[in-house]
Amino acid sequence: YITLLVPVMLFAAGIVYVKMNLLNGATGKLAFYSFLSVVLASFCYLTVSQVYVWRDTISLATHAIKHHSEHNHAYLKRADAHYQLGMYGEVVDDMTRVIEINTNNPTRASSPRHQDYAIRGEAYFRLGMYGEAIRDYSQAIASNNARPDYVRRRAEIYEVSGQKDLALSDYLRVLKFAPGDIGLQHKVAQIQSELDMPKASEMIEK
Repeated sequence: YITLLVPVMLFAAGIVYVKMNLLNGATGKLAFYSFLSVVLASFCYLTVSQVYVWRDTISLATHAIKHHSEHNHAYLKRADAHYQLGMYGEVVDDMTRVIEINTNNPTRASSPRHQDYAIRGEAYFRLGMYGEAIRDYSQAIASNNARPDYVRRRAEIYEVSGQKDLALSDYLRVLKFAPGDIGLQHKVAQIQSELDMPKASEMIEK
């Protein structure tokens, strides 16, 4: 609570200070830079404090796992903390264990199967392991085909990995869920132009 409260108080103090001192000329510049300093200090404080929280989470989860190797919730908590710290290899390891535990004990699974694969798939993507990421997102989609966000993410990975025809297929699939998404329409049009294909509206009708 204090970790979140202090930056908010500093930020509010900065806003009040600027409102009281925001004048033209040198005084105005001084107020602006003072305000900017307060904002940066607040974010730095919050970031450093949060890092300690994530590391504590990893330590506690690891302790729980040592006492109960089938504690899939502990693996999930540790995977989330690893992800926040950018430790994507560790995320893959933790989520692989979660998937193994949930597969062997489906009635005791503490998280949906599609979520487990999506988390690991995202970690693979961050590691630049596109084939593995696509495989996991495909598993997530197969487990829950009502999640267009998974299809869109797989499309983005296909695109990054140079498989634009497969990316287009997924983007068009998502477009059926959200026909009014202007950004997605532009993305589809861009890929179609690169592949010299018909317009999205024509392909959706087919």
